[in-house]
Amino acid sequence: MPNIKMKKGEYRDRNAIYDVMNYCLNHDLRYYNIMYLSFRNDCTNYSTTDREEEIKYIADFWNTFLDVYNKNCGKRFNHFIIGIGYEYEAKVPYYANILPNTLLQLLQDKGFPGLVAYHVTPDGYHHIHMLVGMTNIYGESAYMHNINAWTIAHYLNTYIPGLKMQVVADD
Repeated sequence: MPNIKMKKGEYRDRNAIYDVMNYCLNHDLRYYNIMYLSFRNDCTNYSTTDREEEIKYIADFWNTFLDVYNKNCGKRFNHFIIGIGYEYEAKVPYYANILPNTLLQLLQDKGFPGLVAYHVTPDGYHHIHMLVGMTNIYGESAYMHNINAWTIAHYLNTYIPGLKMQVVADD
């Protein structure tokens, strides 16, 4: 059964975003996409063949963005893990195909920077790491918009027929 959990990390220092992105973009990775600042013509996706350079660019971008809105003294981002299931389960390929874009659409709709990284573990478990910046393009917080595991699960269940995403506790 698909599930979502929010990691309990504090993610308060400037290096936290770098460390978590580095993990997300280098560990059992199959696919990833990054939402910079939606609805802004001067902020476009940055692509390079050097993933280390890209991770540093993204982390610096998010930290600068928080500095601009003077939101740099608390938690910098939320980290969600969306479990899809094992390869042998019938709907896993369908959900693996549709979930990343649906999650990116949620970020765009709310104006939050984010990262969606789709992973498959060596034993065949499909899951997605989703990082959501704590401040959107209007300077509003993720708390103000109620961005949490329950609202993300509700959003996904609303837009993906038959999904039945459940919220689980972080281990």
